Amino acid sequence: MLLPSTISGATVFGSTCRIAIATSLMPPLIPGHLTEDLYPRADNGADIAKAKEHLELAGYVDGKKDGTQLSINIVYPAGYPEWKQGSEMLQAALAELGVDLKAIHSAFK
Repeated sequence: MLLPSTISGATVFGSTCRIAIATSLMPPLIPGHLTEDLYPRADNGADIAKAKEHLELAGYVDGKKDGTQLSINIVYPAGYPEWKQGSEMLQAALAELGVDLKAIHSAFK
């Protein structure tokens, strides 16, 4: 389903407002927010070729730099199945770029 970049007419606490669709990992009010739209395509899909191009500019070819695999560990807490699902989605997306992401479950005791 295609979504517009903004939705007008939503009612929040009795007031009509405009809601922006997130296009980066950080919401606009959070420090570190990127103004660049990470999903500029009409279908909101990622541009794998462009992502690979950026990795190659950083020296990574097929997820490797100087023979060393780019590997990332992400830890998610117990009791939050949506975090596990998000980690697995990120793992699958990065695998398309040759990046190894390990999703690690932790009880955070």
